[in-house]
Amino acid sequence: MKQLNKVQLLALSLIREDAKFIYTFVEISRNQKKLNSNYICMLLPYIGIFAHGSEMWGKKVNLDIPIFNEKERQFYTNVRQSHKLFEMNYTKLKEKINLHYKKADYYFQPHKKLFSETTDKYYNVGYDICNEKYCGNTILIDTHLPDFKFGTNPIIYKKISIIVGQLVNKYMCGKKEIYNYDVNLNSSMFDFNFSDNKIFVDNSIETFSYFTILCAINFIIEFIDKLFIDEIPQKLKYSYILYYYLCGLVDEINIVDGTKFVIDNTLVDSRFRNCIAHYGLGQIMTSNDIIEDDLFGGLTNKIFNMNYLEVKNFVYEQLQNLEQQIENIIFLSSK
Repeated sequence: MKQLNKVQLLALSLIREDAKFIYTFVEISRNQKKLNSNYICMLLPYIGIFAHGSEMWGKKVNLDIPIFNEKERQFYTNVRQSHKLFEMNYTKLKEKINLHYKKADYYFQPHKKLFSETTDKYYNVGYDICNEKYCGNTILIDTHLPDFKFGTNPIIYKKISIIVGQLVNKYMCGKKEIYNYDVNLNSSMFDFNFSDNKIFVDNSIETFSYFTILCAINFIIEFIDKLFIDEIPQKLKYSYILYYYLCGLVDEINIVDGTKFVIDNTLVDSRFRNCIAHYGLGQIMTSNDIIEDDLFGGLTNKIFNMNYLEVKNFVYEQLQNLEQQIENIIFLSSK
């Protein structure tokens, strides 16, 4: 390995933490039978951030790392971009979600996966439950996958995921370390027909869009937060990226739909977002800024004059409050 300066070593340590996070999920998928959910697919945007960012960063500092071929580069560029879903103009976001919903409905309608033998209804949306919270849905997942088509042979995705395993292995130096996780955490998958269900107040695309936002929030602050026992960098990293984009989106929703959602955008900062999304700490930090025992190495102190936990607690509070506001208007009281 070439000689790296202190800030580059900090960036390398954060990349290694992300590699360890992904490797832990691989081990969980092999060994944990209680987690019956789509969590790997819900992770795709963040896997894309790691794969795309670590490959580019490694090349930039001349590390000997696996390099994308052209197909892999295009795929992981697109997967990475999916973390910006909520950066979209709200009207376009609704159109995108509706398009993916209709794609699922068109595919599943003729299959007639029945609610019962006596009805002609079918399922068109799957969702995940953890701690009695909705933590994912298949329409949101569909927006993460470039050019996904129902019936696609899964071997295609298995093959293109090999490069991620190689990057994880390289940055972890071949070590098999994992984070501590709650082996007793339960999550489950269920199906329903959104147009004909007793969960939501109505079947409008607005309601489903709010539901999708709620799922994205709960995936991080309920599923990931409760699954991993210790405090790990990804809890702030992923929640902040979501918070960053939702702050702008909420304002648009309120204007278009006449809602009164509230989220405090005090900590919205493009510099911080860019650092954690691209591992580009050198744009902001010097060696004198580094705090050795901080999970982000002092990055939050540098930008916000707040420590890691102070920033994380603020972001979690905003996401929890927004999630509760959404719950209050989209679900029937009998949820």
